[in-house]
Amino acid sequence: MPRRALDNPIVLPVLGLLLEQPTHPHQMLAELRRRSDAHAAAITRGTLRNTVAALTEADWLAPLERQRSGNRPERTVYALTDAGREGLVRRLDSRIRTPKRGFSRFLGAVAHLGALGRDGSVEALTERGRRLRERTAEDERQLGNAWRRASRACTSSRPSTRRAWSAPRPRGSTR
Repeated sequence: MPRRALDNPIVLPVLGLLLEQPTHPHQMLAELRRRSDAHAAAITRGTLRNTVAALTEADWLAPLERQRSGNRPERTVYALTDAGREGLVRRLDSRIRTPKRGFSRFLGAVAHLGALGRDGSVEALTERGRRLRERTAEDERQLGNAWRRASRACTSSRPSTRRAWSAPRPRGSTR
């Protein structure tokens, strides 16, 4: 798979959805948008179509079946392959364990904070603090929801869910 396709920020959410169950791209798009406002703006049908094609070309996804509902066009249902599951686990493990520092627009702006003047600086930083508290509260809410879903999946009686949670671990990782 081309490196650029692997770097697409929707790769992990797509693989994560398919870890839960096979589905078609239209349903993936709807579910990704439903689950996260953070992804919603970045995901278009074209981006998702290209990502699914690249993941399929890399043998991380495989077409499972074609479905038709009423007058709608046929839709291809995709499933995660063993290689895709291993790739997902490897990437998640790495991203969770290894923090990365990126360029911060905020730190770039702080370097010139004096241009806002004393009152403008205090007002801007106060507003930023308020917004960060709101974002933190929302992140904590979403993390709680994800934890509850994961807990239910761990105890699920569905074989596909149990299989997803028993995915292989990358070399050198411990639980």
